[in-house]
Amino acid sequence: MIEDEEKDSAKKNQSMEREVKLLETKVKQFEEEMKEQKETFSKDLAQKHQSWETNVHLTETQLKQVQEQRDNLAQSRLS
Repeated sequence: MIEDEEKDSAKKNQSMEREVKLLETKVKQFEEEMKEQKETFSKDLAQKHQSWETNVHLTETQLKQVQEQRDNLAQSRLS
């Protein structure tokens, strides 16, 4: 009877150990997925930031050109 309880307890222990290992594996997989998603997000964010900076620079350049054209036109009308 005690022997049966010990065997039963040992089986439960082994089962729990397998479950713990399985859960640890799942945790590692989730951590790896999160790491990959974070890297992807960071790259995407950096690309979008660079795109916005390029857009801002282009817009500023166009604004300066338009202002110069306006000033030149105003100057030529005054002459």
